[in-house]
Amino acid sequence: MYDYIIVGAGISGLYAAYNLSKHNKSFLLLEKNSSLGGTWKSIKYKDSLFELGPNTIIDSSKDLQLLIEDLELESEVLKCPLKESKRYIFDGTELQELSSNPLSLLFSGLISTGGFLDFLFKFFSLTQSSKVKINDEEFQKGESVRDFAERNFGKEITRKLLETFLKGVWAGDPEKLSADYALKILAQMEKEHGSIFKALLSKFGKSKAKSKAKSIISFKEGLQSLCTAIVNKIAAENIALNSKVNKIELEADKYIVETSSGEETKSFQAKNIIFASKSFEVAELLGAIAPDLSEELNEIYYAPIALFAYSLPKSAFSKDLDGFGYLSAAEEFKTLGSIWASQLFPERNLDDEYVFLSFIGGAKNQEILELSEDCLWNQYIIPEQKRVYGKFLAKPLNDFDFKLLASKKITRAIPQLNIGHAEINSKIKSLLQNKYPNIHLLGNYMEGVAIKDALESVHTLDLETQDTFQEALTTA
Repeated sequence: MYDYIIVGAGISGLYAAYNLSKHNKSFLLLEKNSSLGGTWKSIKYKDSLFELGPNTIIDSSKDLQLLIEDLELESEVLKCPLKESKRYIFDGTELQELSSNPLSLLFSGLISTGGFLDFLFKFFSLTQSSKVKINDEEFQKGESVRDFAERNFGKEITRKLLETFLKGVWAGDPEKLSADYALKILAQMEKEHGSIFKALLSKFGKSKAKSKAKSIISFKEGLQSLCTAIVNKIAAENIALNSKVNKIELEADKYIVETSSGEETKSFQAKNIIFASKSFEVAELLGAIAPDLSEELNEIYYAPIALFAYSLPKSAFSKDLDGFGYLSAAEEFKTLGSIWASQLFPERNLDDEYVFLSFIGGAKNQEILELSEDCLWNQYIIPEQKRVYGKFLAKPLNDFDFKLLASKKITRAIPQLNIGHAEINSKIKSLLQNKYPNIHLLGNYMEGVAIKDALESVHTLDLETQDTFQEALTTA
């Protein structure tokens, strides 16, 4: 009998196991695959490396900072300040550097004079309004990213900047994504101050404590080394690889978890069960013991994504690639964007090649599900990248210049927290609290898809409160 059984050994499951270990809980971590870390996969290439999953982390998470310190990984961290990490937008014709300076944006040609005038009109009208021009009932129902952004910034800035940026985070449909989740900070600012601009103006000129500038970070051996460091802190007997969960039953006050590894079947018992896998996988396992919870989890849609890692010779370029990469604002493009993997940190630069990671698909490109990786590579990735780098090239790119290093198609990759998710979320939390207090859900499908959100989901376990409660019972 374990205190907890954890299903899934991605970053959420590993972080949960790490916390359980520190609180001296008995637990077993079950993973269906032969390796730990879920989608986190760092692959060495020459003196560089690339990620076939998340590429970097923004160091704004207190959980992450404390975890790095606790694992003694500070000397392994690679860091690049966000303000120094150049980002580009492909406007359908050429790459445009995305500047934080409004005048630079105006003269770049990316945003038209009319688009800026529309934005300025919104700015002055909303800063003068006494309250936001949307009623409480609509707030409760939820508003799409597109409607929210157009109301605040105008159509052109919404389409060319905001929606393009969200491709790299959500790969979602702006007409369906919920602003309350996809634009969480902006939505909160509007609700608290009446408008985003009034919120910004209220902070302008006020004295405040100096905050550390945000950076993107990774590790010398890639993000997967964070997972490895966590695993090294967990006793081997608490981990079971190649253990696919077939079914879960509830008997009295304990859960019976049946697993299979090849032809071998095993059963384990626990007082609590933690699901750290995708919502549709959890829904399938909960069908028999929590059908109402399973039904809500099945409502969460996942967008497909295909990833392609490849290299190109530096000799083909007349201009150095310097920055994080680009996102595409071209409607006809299937490629959502590319990360310049070998340029993220100086330690990963190569003398003769650039390494790229391009991603294709998303909620608005579900047709990739019907196409093979070979087809996506030859029909979309190669020809579209030839167009993107026009002014950066010394000579036209040939098909043979593209050296494919790795690829992966994920049919259900990124959870889409669309309009109506707040209601789904509320029902799930209510069921967990009132009907299934010993079932715990972790991951990126409840509050947000950022790594920060995945780590913070572990706090729902509330282990310190449980420890205090247990100590009180012992004392009594």
